[in-house]
Order: sequence, then structure tokens, then C-alpha cells
Amino acid sequence: MTNRAKYAQILPTYIMKTLETDQKKYFTATEAAASLGISKQTLLRYEARGVFPKAHRNRLNRWREYTARDIQELRKLMGR
Repeated sequence: MTNRAKYAQILPTYIMKTLETDQKKYFTATEAAASLGISKQTLLRYEARGVFPKAHRNRLNRWREYTARDIQELRKLMGR
């Protein structure tokens, strides 16, 4: 099993635990994509085409940030 596959299995559980405890935690595009089972490039492409809503951007570095709730909504949009 590759590291990516292991990461994809562990991350959704971590995100759900974060959502249950209502912690204010932001996830990177890479982490969000891994939890959705897609590549980062696919996540960004879906956002550019309007399939997914635009992500919140960090004020300092302008990186995309996703909350656990955002990831849960994206999962619903994907039908997973």
C-alpha cells in the first residue's frame, strides 16, 4: 500500500473527529483532496469549473483552506 493510500484512509477519520469536537482547524487542498479520494489537481479543476464552491483563502499566503464542514459538503456534492 502506498503512502498516499494510507493517508487517504486515515485522513477522513481525523476530519470527522475534528468536526465532532468543533475544533477550528483548517485543512490544505492536498489534505482535503486526499479525504475526498481525488487528486489535488482534480479538486482545483472542479473549483475552477464551478463544480465546487470557491475555497476560503488564507490572508497571509492566499492558500486555500478547508474546514471539516467544507469537506463534508464537498463529499455530499460528489455523492460520496
